[in-house]
Amino acid sequence: MSSIGFVGPVKDVEAFKAFAKEVNGGRKAEHAEACRRHGLTKQRVFLAQTPMGPMVNVYSEGLNVSFFMARLRASTNAFDKFYLESLNKMTGVVPVLLVAPNA
Repeated sequence: MSSIGFVGPVKDVEAFKAFAKEVNGGRKAEHAEACRRHGLTKQRVFLAQTPMGPMVNVYSEGLNVSFFMARLRASTNAFDKFYLESLNKMTGVVPVLLVAPNA
């Protein structure tokens, strides 16, 4: 079992609220299924107000969780694409997929 955390600035709080509403409402089952599919046993995403402005905090646990973002970026699943697009809207950052070159 491993865990990983991410903290980053939120440029669009309304986008975060829309994302939270989706994954806690109409897309809750899709989020739970995505976590299972990617080997996560726990994931927490929340907004924190800090002196530096709003920050998104993401905490994930599971088997080989360090590969979660790589698996997510490579996925063609509609929910996974929604998840990545939502992160981009919230933060302006697109997680980078790191791949070793073919030998």
